[in-house]
Amino acid sequence: VEVDSIFKTTFGMTFRPFNGFIIRGYSDIMKKDYTQTSLALMAGYSVKKFRAGIEYNLQTNKDMIDGNDLSGISVYASQGLSEKFSIFARYDYLEATSPDNAMEAGDIIEKDGQLFIAGFDYTPLKGLKIAPSYFGYAPKDKSQSFTSKFGLYFEIRY
Repeated sequence: VEVDSIFKTTFGMTFRPFNGFIIRGYSDIMKKDYTQTSLALMAGYSVKKFRAGIEYNLQTNKDMIDGNDLSGISVYASQGLSEKFSIFARYDYLEATSPDNAMEAGDIIEKDGQLFIAGFDYTPLKGLKIAPSYFGYAPKDKSQSFTSKFGLYFEIRY
């Protein structure tokens, strides 16, 4: 079901060249007044209880606004410590250009910078996951201060 009159064309491809390794590419395009395009490239590796990946994302004319562009590189990993516990970490380097310099790319991210995420998952019983997490954001603009927050996240599957 289409909620507006804008048609989105997407294409994705996944390669698994050998056991535990994955390469994925994705692209989409939408057109209204300006054409919005997205590109995502990802490589990941998984062995036993360890998983790691690197990703590049680019979106041009976000929200179909000319010059409203986002790009970023992410590196992430997780390590299972037991059947119920795992730790995880993520690093993002983000860049945004906006014609009115009012880009908002997330709840604590307002401009170019670096995002740090770390925490652990605890699964006390099947279908319930609890994840205390730390978020830190270092703006590229050195006149702005480092921002951090802690969160407690729940996942319920049934």
